[in-house]
Amino acid sequence: MSTEPSGDLARKLSDLVAEARLETSFLDASTQHVYHNGAGGQSVPARRVENWNLDAKRPVLGSGSFGTVRLERCQQSSSRMRAVKEIKKHDQQQRVIDYSRELEAIVQFSRPQYSHCFVQSHGWFENESSIFIAMDYHQWGDLSRHLYAPLPEDEVSQIISQVVEGIVYMHEKGFIHRDLKPSNIMVISNGPYWSVKIADFGISKQRFLQESLNTVGVGTIGYAAPEQIGLSSNDVAVNDDSSTPGFPADMWSIGILSMKLFTGQVPFKDLTTLSQYLSSSQEARALKLESPLKQKGASKTSQKFIVDLLQVEPDKRMGAYQASVHEWLAKVGEVSNDVANDGSNDLSL
Repeated sequence: MSTEPSGDLARKLSDLVAEARLETSFLDASTQHVYHNGAGGQSVPARRVENWNLDAKRPVLGSGSFGTVRLERCQQSSSRMRAVKEIKKHDQQQRVIDYSRELEAIVQFSRPQYSHCFVQSHGWFENESSIFIAMDYHQWGDLSRHLYAPLPEDEVSQIISQVVEGIVYMHEKGFIHRDLKPSNIMVISNGPYWSVKIADFGISKQRFLQESLNTVGVGTIGYAAPEQIGLSSNDVAVNDDSSTPGFPADMWSIGILSMKLFTGQVPFKDLTTLSQYLSSSQEARALKLESPLKQKGASKTSQKFIVDLLQVEPDKRMGAYQASVHEWLAKVGEVSNDVANDGSNDLSL
């Protein structure tokens, strides 16, 4: 069954996103893409066909409330693998979700100049109920699979430095990640010389809100900023969603991530502990953050970095560029992008 873009989505897509759409047919046992190459002065454009099947050993890489990530192999070259993220077009109330902005972010940051910071996409396709995004497969998985214990400070700074660099690019282009957490950071090579890439970026407000409600509903806070879950009135609007918390929400998430890497735990386990933090004095909040960091031997500059990110008021948090030039991250040595096998498959789609 061949598919065409639904009317509303197609009208909103930029030329860049439209060009990234893969000509696709869903066959009984595979997904087929057709590529056309009219270069070389040929009167008839060259035609290339690829068929992709679910990996027999590990067909599903992960799943969530909005869809599933599957591992696929190419029939024409079995060594080629890809991860395909399926995202449902409707939320749990059967309302249509607008993914145009999310697709723009994915295509924007799949350009070669951003390949060291972001998981690369190689096109997208759709059927009546879902959007599918073809991405590099990274065999080391996401960061959450590697956090068995607190990390040494030099390793924490390596990871945070790379995440901050990616967020600087996103914010410069007007995109918000909205969902920074270990499961959305892919590991290319692990310690002691970490290389990581950001995934699942620029998710829609509607998708984030639904997933946040699911998370808060079971009593956990995770990495969401207070204003993202309705605990702050000073929301910062940005881009196409006037009621959406802006760039500072990403910076809060980086602060929580830093605490997790240093201590092995997030600082706020539930709404009660977060609310207590929000209602405390500035001195009490700093003490809550600094005490566990000191116990792990964290430097004063790293403590200051985290305190500056976990400010209650969004407009008082350190911005992405400020974080990138912070004294703590300035000490991070350059980590080669090819320090080890990057664990990805080259998908020349």
